[in-house]
Amino acid sequence: MRPAKVDAAIVTYKDSKGLTPELRPHLLSMLKATPDAFRATYPAVEKDKQHLLLDLTSQRVDADKPNEIVVEEAPNDDARIVALGLNGITRELQAQNAGMALSAAQLKAEKLLRQARQGARK
Repeated sequence: MRPAKVDAAIVTYKDSKGLTPELRPHLLSMLKATPDAFRATYPAVEKDKQHLLLDLTSQRVDADKPNEIVVEEAPNDDARIVALGLNGITRELQAQNAGMALSAAQLKAEKLLRQARQGARK
């Protein structure tokens, strides 16, 4: 009868209290020496309620870890220009040169973008 109680405790409390089959001899001696303490520590749980003690999130442990911070190198001018695109470069040129006409800014932006794309391919 005693081994059955220990086996039931191992199955029931394997997740919530971390019981493993390797602990069986220790649990048997605890049950034999202090049965009241054993029953208080590992109370019997009805079969239909044992599933409530299972650890359903142990597979998510890796997902709960914070992501490692990856340090990327700063983008060079070519990458920044390509990322801004024609419209962004045009706005930037006009902001830097207050008197620059839209058409002149677009022409210069197109030239810068073409050069940046060629530089990015190399």
